Amino acid sequence: RVIAIMLGLPEDEWPVLARESATLGLALNVTIAEDLPKIEAALANLYGYVDEVIADRRRSPRDDFVTTLVQAEVDSDRLTHDELRDSMILLIFGGFDTTRNQLGLAMQTFMRHPDQWDLLAERPDLGPAAVEEVMRVNPTTTWVTREALEDFTFQGLEIEAGTTVHLFTESAGTDPLAFPDGGFDITAERPAHFGFGG
Repeated sequence: RVIAIMLGLPEDEWPVLARESATLGLALNVTIAEDLPKIEAALANLYGYVDEVIADRRRSPRDDFVTTLVQAEVDSDRLTHDELRDSMILLIFGGFDTTRNQLGLAMQTFMRHPDQWDLLAERPDLGPAAVEEVMRVNPTTTWVTREALEDFTFQGLEIEAGTTVHLFTESAGTDPLAFPDGGFDITAERPAHFGFGG
């Protein structure tokens, strides 16, 4: 529901979006060959859905994310229909998949730290800090991959253009050199976590 609301899609359509997104996730499994017909059908369904949404926002702009994406322009350059469609599919899939997984990991983290769960119940204002702290210690996105666009040196390490670099966000968020007190504390002031490319 949250992802549907954030994107400006009808909230009551979330079950369909969630089902198709979960089916797309089968593409990440080792059983992809046998699941391919289901995956392709889900992708076709999402393409059809997104095409209708894009056409609707072009006809009737709204104050929502999809309209913003459809109308986005930089130096007279706009996204093509295929770019819009692919962006929407990635936002739907990524939003449902990571949100679902991150919620489960948050509950796992609080089960290991019931005192922090009790504190959050007493102080709901700590909600935003709790989200950030969970994503620091138990993120759904455990690494971020980037490609170097140019040669550069980082802390004495020469990295050539074209090199694939994997940034391990979970390890960075729990590194004892960076977080000597370690632990999980929703009241602690921390630097921003590295999830989602941060």
